[in-house]
Amino acid sequence: AAAGVRAGVDYVALKDRLRFSADLWDFNRPDDFSAHAKLTGRYYLSPSVFVTAGWDDFLNRKRDADSVFFGAGLRWSDDDIKYLLGSIPLKR
Repeated sequence: AAAGVRAGVDYVALKDRLRFSADLWDFNRPDDFSAHAKLTGRYYLSPSVFVTAGWDDFLNRKRDADSVFFGAGLRWSDDDIKYLLGSIPLKR
């Protein structure tokens, strides 16, 4: 299958702690659905902990395809994982 076209834009504020994203894809959906669109906001409480919320598939509200979502997450870099693994005591 051929790769589809996807468009998106990100806006970052508050020294990279706040991020807004808008994405648009799946332009040829069946059953006369509009393209799939998603708005997302993410706020980093620390470099590794974030909360997120958004509105998915909002171009298809009349078809009850849209949904609001909330979440939280953890993000690690390779250096964080090396530090954590290096702090585990090993039995000899």
